[in-house]
Amino acid sequence: CIVTPVFSPRTAKLFVQALTEIPVRPVGLHLIAISSAVADVLRPLPSASLTCADRPDRDAMRQAVCDVATLACRVEGITEAK
Repeated sequence: CIVTPVFSPRTAKLFVQALTEIPVRPVGLHLIAISSAVADVLRPLPSASLTCADRPDRDAMRQAVCDVATLACRVEGITEAK
């Protein structure tokens, strides 16, 4: 399970570019975008989930990361965070 918060369209573009240049695709990639602009850039990536924060701020991103990590751990059968 890989939970990846992304905070800007520029970072999203670099992340997409980096992942498309490697021959291996990560499994269980959960992407969290701070805004719909960031989500739009990330959308082409194959991922287990793509979540957009409720608001473009630190607290909303923190909540989104916690929510996605909790759900991903339940789905993957992990009972304790590592």
